[in-house]
Amino acid sequence: MKVLTKEGDIIKILADPEERVRLGESILIDNIIAQVVEIQFADVPGVLEHLLRKSLVPESQTTENLQPELKPFLDRLADHKLLIGKIRGNIEGKEPNIKFRRGLTEFNLSRSSSRPKILDESLLFNILGLPVTVPKPWGKTASSDPHDIDFPATKFGINLVTGMKESGKSYASKKLLLRLIEQKVVTIVFDLNAEYVNLWKKDKEGNPNGYASYIKVLTPYRDQPTAQEIPFHIPLSEISADDFARLMNVPEMSAMHQNLMQFWNDHRGQAFDLNDIQQFVNSIQQLEVRTGLQTRVRTAMGSRLFGPMNFTDTVLQLKGGGALILNLAGIKGWQRKILVSFVLTKLEEVAQKIGSLSVFFEEAHLYVESQNIIDIVTRMRHLGIYPTFITNVPSTLPDEIYTLLDNLVSFLILNEGDLNHIARSGKIDVETIATLKFLEQGKCMIVGRATANYPLFVEITAVSNVVMGGETRPLVS
Repeated sequence: MKVLTKEGDIIKILADPEERVRLGESILIDNIIAQVVEIQFADVPGVLEHLLRKSLVPESQTTENLQPELKPFLDRLADHKLLIGKIRGNIEGKEPNIKFRRGLTEFNLSRSSSRPKILDESLLFNILGLPVTVPKPWGKTASSDPHDIDFPATKFGINLVTGMKESGKSYASKKLLLRLIEQKVVTIVFDLNAEYVNLWKKDKEGNPNGYASYIKVLTPYRDQPTAQEIPFHIPLSEISADDFARLMNVPEMSAMHQNLMQFWNDHRGQAFDLNDIQQFVNSIQQLEVRTGLQTRVRTAMGSRLFGPMNFTDTVLQLKGGGALILNLAGIKGWQRKILVSFVLTKLEEVAQKIGSLSVFFEEAHLYVESQNIIDIVTRMRHLGIYPTFITNVPSTLPDEIYTLLDNLVSFLILNEGDLNHIARSGKIDVETIATLKFLEQGKCMIVGRATANYPLFVEITAVSNVVMGGETRPLVS
């Protein structure tokens, strides 16, 4: 490899055809570290004319009067590669006291004597302060010499996992959840499409795996619990009159709202259910108020959402580490929003009792209001609540997420609008974001606290003895 040119923080390197370099690989040039963000053919003068002559005129009709050793030289010259590298910084000192510094204030490279080489990833990880040895990897770097990488809970913050359908996004999220369980973290998962509900199974026959005792599934409409599933109900005694009024669309400060407040005050500290509310409503003298509340109570009964359950205690049973999967599939959109709204009101209480809490939001824009998302990323992060947003469409999330983002995990994205939206995070430059259009299935780019803010290209490794699910159902089997 040879240094060709440098423009700003972009450096171009000429590579021989035999040199195998992958997208995202780091190149060490003297003391400068650059990362390959694009690979092209080198536009060497004379090569285009040589190729045109070979392609336009049939070989049987041409005679090349070249010295025997010159022809293979021209062919080899035509296959030279041009590596477009993004300068990440420079290194100072020698091992074990080597340091990585971002930016570049000095430029002392030589085109004739500098010898670019692929940076050994063990050295790169050491420079970045990342663990060189990973007992239980989340994935491996997608380089010519792969290195195991983890996504430890200690590096969590506000996380975004995004990518197109079938790019590997959901698989990576589930493996991340399993790693959190192994690290004794409690996670609540808003499972929109029932993709996480089978993580406790070893096979399709339903035999339990090693995670089974750490995973519980909350399922609406279920009347009796099973070994893994718990009926998902909203206990009236655990919510306020304001909560019930908001969930059932009772106007604030209306006569109906005031009557609900009276009922809750009369039953403070007592267990009660919808039958008790119905009896109270039937005794109301004002016809308009009574009729309005009767309609809402009947709606609440028909929804089958309200009933006995202690949500906080259910989460506390997983205090030593585990996942509570909220199965939101198969219920109506308005019912989904009611259940989610209830859980969001309990997050602060749960986090205070556990100490910290991880929350996974699958396609949050479909069931969480934008203002609630903003509240989660701005206020709740100070309470020890660490949200991970998982979406196919990053443009649906509020800008506040990108402003405060701690970790970005992105799989294949082709839409320019989505790419531009990700760029708002400031986590990564536009040249590196463009590489997301070339990622293969199961490979992603991760940058943030988990990588010391150095973009790494990672392939998610397979998980055994776990039904990961998430496959798209075919139209024809």
